Order: sequence, then structure tokens, then C-alpha cells
Amino acid sequence: MENNTVLITGLPRSGTTLCCWLINKADNSVALNEPMPVHEMLHKSPTDTLDFTGEWLLQQREIIRKTGKASMKQAEGQLPSNSYNLQKNESGLRSSFVEPGEIQIEKSLSPDYLLAVKHNGAFCALLPQLSQRYSYLGIVRNPLAVLLSWNSVDIPVRTGHMPVAEALDPELNTSLSFHKDVIDRQLCILHWFFHRFSTYLTPDRIVRYETIIETGGSILFNTLNIDNKSDIHLHNKNINTYYPIELVENYADVLIKNETIFNTFYSTEDIRTLARQYCQM
Repeated sequence: MENNTVLITGLPRSGTTLCCWLINKADNSVALNEPMPVHEMLHKSPTDTLDFTGEWLLQQREIIRKTGKASMKQAEGQLPSNSYNLQKNESGLRSSFVEPGEIQIEKSLSPDYLLAVKHNGAFCALLPQLSQRYSYLGIVRNPLAVLLSWNSVDIPVRTGHMPVAEALDPELNTSLSFHKDVIDRQLCILHWFFHRFSTYLTPDRIVRYETIIETGGSILFNTLNIDNKSDIHLHNKNINTYYPIELVENYADVLIKNETIFNTFYSTEDIRTLARQYCQM
């Protein structure tokens, strides 16, 4: 297991970009937001997938140390803590404002610095192969907040699609083919993430968004064994006026009826509590 590399996956809109933002604040650590050409791993064998990933990671590690620059999705040379605009577009959705580019790494790095790389769907699809060699971190979040967020942004999962994950994992593609209704497809994707996390990750490698917020990121730094000297204050966005509040009751009911999807990580009371908080707004 390569201890100086961690692959980050998580439910879409669970705070994985926030995790990258936090890790980049820590000493001797760099986190990359969706930099990898994951499409190049389509149809590769498990061995070839490991080889491709290893070569890519080694190349990026050398480039970052030599040039002080890291390639990833960014905005104006910075990695934001959230990739989506607050303002809605003409379709009534929030769109992403990040794009491929480079950011400057303005801190010293030792040869064995921690390199974290985030890809939500791709790294979840490749968990069986890549977890043989690399440490993983899986980020989860209250599924009601997740579904509400999915329905507020211009992203494929809003319509029940995860193109890269479906291409890398034929089983997900097959499972989704049985569902035509958007909510059913979204639930299928939720189940896929939660099931793979419980199957391939140990509990200490699964971190709740809510705990990250409550601890100001300390749970993340402690899990990864990295030092952070910044005093960070974070705001829990599970209650969010940018989410479609009119969907709260319907999604809460659907989740409670399908609690086996998520109950390894969250309880039905977690769903009910969040739904009540929305009703009190």
C-alpha cells in the first residue's frame, strides 16, 4: 500500500471538492480536483489499470515538485471549496464554474509529500482494482441533502446518469438499465456508492461530510495523518436555500421507504430531522 498517496471518492455533492480544498491548506500535502484522464482506463484489465494509475501518479508527483504547478479543475488559478455557482442559469439550475487548468503550489514539499487525487464516480467504479495498492477515502453525506443538491445543479446525476462510472463499471450500467424513472435511477446510484463503500472500505476510511464541518476539517487531517496549522471554520450546507425545497417531503418519504440503501451510514431519523428543519425554515 502506498502511504503517501490517497484516492478520494464520494457521493457527488458530498464535499469531495471541499476535502481537496482543505488538504491543500495542510503542510506537505497536495490535493488534485479531477485531474486524471479516467476515460483512458476504459476496457483496461485490472493489472493495466493499476499500471496506468501508477505511472500517471508518479508523473504528476514529479511535475508538481519540479514546477510547483498542479493540473486540475480550477477557477482563475485557484481551487475553490465548491465548484458550482450560487446563481441559477436560464434553466433554473446552478452550473459549474471550474475548468481544467493549473494552480500554483506555494509551499515546500518533501519527496514523500502526500498526494491526494479526487474523482467521485471513476474512483468508486475502480475501487476493487485500485484499493489493492492505494489508500482510499470515501466521503458520505446525509442522502436527503445529497438528492436535493443533485436536483439543484446542472450535472448528469440530476437526471440519473453517471457516464464515466457507468462506462467503467458494467454492473452499474446494467442496474441503471432496469430503471426509467429519474428518482429510481438516483436511488440506484446512491445504493451503488454506499454498497461499494461498505464492501471495499474499512469504517476508518469513510468520513461523513457533517463530521468534516463540525470539526473544521480536523477529522480529515487526522484520518490522513497530516498537519494543519490553520484555524478553519466551516458551514454546514445541508440546510440550503439554493436547494429545491419543494422536493424535500417527497425525497424524504422515498428515502425512508428505501432505508436499506443508506442505513449503514445514516439512520431514518437523520432523514426525518433534516426534513423537519426544512419545514421550519
